Amino acid sequence: MALDKLARSPRVQGDSHQITKDTEGAATPGSARHGAEPVTVRTLPSRSSLRFVIVTGLILLQIVTVAGILLFQHLNEQQVLREHMKRTMGGVIHQIKENAQGFLTPAQNVAELSRRLFEAEMISWARRTELERYFIEQLRVIPQLDAVYYGDRHGQFLMVRRERNDGERAYLIKTIEFNAEVRRVEKRWLNQMMGVFERVDEAADTYDPRTRPWYKNALAKKEVVWTDPYVFFTSKQPGITAAVPVFDRQNVVQGVVGVDMEIGKLSDFLGEQNVGQRGAALIINRQGDYVAHSNAPRVSRDMETGQLRLARVDELDDPIEKAAISVFRTPGELLNFAWLNLEDTLHTSIDVEGEEYHAVFRPFPKMSPWPWVIGVYVAETDFIGPFRRGKRNKMIVAIVISAGITLVAFLMARRFMRPVVALRDEVDRDVLTGVHNRRSLFEIAPRLVEQARKSRSPLSVIIVDIDQFKKINDTYGHAVGDQLLTAVATRLRRAVQQEDLFARYAGDEFVLVLPQTEILVASQVGERLCATISETPIKTTSGEISVTVSLGVADLGADSNNFEMIFNEADRALRFAKVNGRNRVAVANTLPTSKAVAVVAR
Repeated sequence: MALDKLARSPRVQGDSHQITKDTEGAATPGSARHGAEPVTVRTLPSRSSLRFVIVTGLILLQIVTVAGILLFQHLNEQQVLREHMKRTMGGVIHQIKENAQGFLTPAQNVAELSRRLFEAEMISWARRTELERYFIEQLRVIPQLDAVYYGDRHGQFLMVRRERNDGERAYLIKTIEFNAEVRRVEKRWLNQMMGVFERVDEAADTYDPRTRPWYKNALAKKEVVWTDPYVFFTSKQPGITAAVPVFDRQNVVQGVVGVDMEIGKLSDFLGEQNVGQRGAALIINRQGDYVAHSNAPRVSRDMETGQLRLARVDELDDPIEKAAISVFRTPGELLNFAWLNLEDTLHTSIDVEGEEYHAVFRPFPKMSPWPWVIGVYVAETDFIGPFRRGKRNKMIVAIVISAGITLVAFLMARRFMRPVVALRDEVDRDVLTGVHNRRSLFEIAPRLVEQARKSRSPLSVIIVDIDQFKKINDTYGHAVGDQLLTAVATRLRRAVQQEDLFARYAGDEFVLVLPQTEILVASQVGERLCATISETPIKTTSGEISVTVSLGVADLGADSNNFEMIFNEADRALRFAKVNGRNRVAVANTLPTSKAVAVVAR
């Protein structure tokens, strides 16, 4: 049944004759009793002025109170908001630091795992095919890695590097080996299917892994190390390397495993962090080199040779960033990291061209392998500007609204509140049956659906329609029809639980909203209701009349996430039940997907 058709049904408003009867004989306010002498009531001449004084006093008192509170808040606003900003930025930089550690740690884990596999002889230089496959698999699993490689103490070298800018070439494999004292350098490019795309001999290649910083640092410390940023030999891009030495069972060094990460990837990661519209996140090392920056192009500089090199903080051209990093500068020294191992957070405020900025710097943990500092700076207005504007607007709006509310509440409370409370139940209830009416249904049901959706709990809706009700009305009259409606409502109300919402939607149609009820249980409830109505004839002034009902059931699901959608699904199921013989229950999610059945006149 269409919603607009039901809305026009005369039974939505109940029995108008009953309302008239119930209100007949009511005494009008102020009418004198029969035979009583009229009473003269004297109006005090000062009542209007007294009311004016009270209202004016209340308004002024409220204005003064609100203004005083807002003024006090305004005076403390700067300190409170800055403290809030300081704590918030501390939380932001802590989160970024934790995320950065999580971003970097897999490279170190791969280096450590490779060392253990080498020392357990599960992988080795002698089985280079297996070693290549192992390196490729690490690159597949961890997308931020750029290359994995191994250089031995004789200068032999095997590297697998990801090719990111060539759709046909997936991986580069570089091998340096000695065969009968002859040095051979080969490069092979593999496609996505691991087939050889191209093979080149590089006779002029002079690369020696033993001369590279990652190799030297790992051997010097005999543990996992992270290099300072440098330019990779093969890709000519700046990056950092996690390296670890490999020893044999006699504790003799056999080589070093290295894992590369391009700085661009770490910078891209910082760029994904939310640090305000005019803010930035950066990582710098002790030497004043950029390790990463949320604005990636700042990290590198073009050299005259066409290669890239790392940018330094003394080359800054951004006045904001220059002022932020100046907190580290001391006379005669580029940077002062005396506080670096304190694992503390350094806050500073700077003024650039009349705009105030806040900067926070924090070192990586003392025991971590990264001797770097991570920093965040942001414009103050990005953080607390909206709060300030909101405070000013709230002060004006609060005073105006407070005065208005005081005046309106004083004038209307005594005049309207008492009747409104008294009539509330009548407004929400159907006059004939005493259950919730259509207005109450569409006020309460959406809230129940929203609660169920937020708590991810089930909810079902049942629409009940009396079969052949129009025929009953035409045969026995509307008075008997009203008796049937009342009896059916009583039976339905007794058959549902107290927490369920039961309402009369239209003339002969009722709706039940069942929270915490799966559709299978709801269909069983529908079967019980169907039997409750049909098993026993209803006694009326025209004798006993047998009545049956048809029911449509639907529930809260992915395709129906508000009450109107659930109601429409239940109504569609109801129409199906009516078309297919009446006196039955139809469940929306079990209906056939063929063309909609025709609506049967009720």
